[in-house]
Amino acid sequence: MALNTGTKKGGQIKIKILLLLLICLIWEMVARSHLYPEALFPTIEAIFINLIHNDSVFTAIFFSLFQAVMALCASTVCVLGMLVLSKRFTICHELFDLLYTLLSPIPSVAILPLVILWFGLSPNAIFFLMLHATIWPLWIQLELCQKRLTSQFYELENAYPIPLSKRLYKIYFLGSVPDLIVGLQNGFNRGWRAIISIEMIFGLVGTHMGIGWFIYEKRMLMDTVSVYGGILGIMLCGILIDQLLFNTLKKHLSVRWGIDKL
Repeated sequence: MALNTGTKKGGQIKIKILLLLLICLIWEMVARSHLYPEALFPTIEAIFINLIHNDSVFTAIFFSLFQAVMALCASTVCVLGMLVLSKRFTICHELFDLLYTLLSPIPSVAILPLVILWFGLSPNAIFFLMLHATIWPLWIQLELCQKRLTSQFYELENAYPIPLSKRLYKIYFLGSVPDLIVGLQNGFNRGWRAIISIEMIFGLVGTHMGIGWFIYEKRMLMDTVSVYGGILGIMLCGILIDQLLFNTLKKHLSVRWGIDKL
């Protein structure tokens, strides 16, 4: 069974690689046919050279990535506190559930004008927007996990007088680690897209420049190769974090927790 699964995954990877090569070949043919101006359809070689030798691209990507990671860490702390309160007080659970229903569908860009009025053009405004983007995917994943764990260990909690601190750690924290990884992955994906959109509208934060503003600025200067390089950097960064970090953690957790699929 495991052999068949591994063979199937290997076949899927080969198909994806072939499709990627086909897309690159079509792009290169169009670029070298000169049907479109070189500024509109640069070659793949020109895009990669620009990405590698343009240090400002990596600086902008790391700044945006730092913003997303910091917001995700703050969201994790907030959600853990929300879970403790919702477990302790029913009214808190109803409040957080209502806030999720009302606020989760709203993209961060939609509340940008209000946030500028509240915080001005400052790093606090971007941090608030990123917190809004990352907190709700994490909350709903862990809240559903808490309900599942409560139903599984309801009789155990009633039969034995386990202190709240031990219940929270031994049952709810350790039992929710796989869901925590999934929630962090969903939160990062949403936050990564949000920070780029916010930067393209918000602009510079002090003397720092994120990848969203980098792409917007290069578009204004008609530097299309740098725009493609920035977009390629965004894709590579998202894929690397998704595959190397979160998927690697999922594989280890599937062995540690005995879960076949995460």
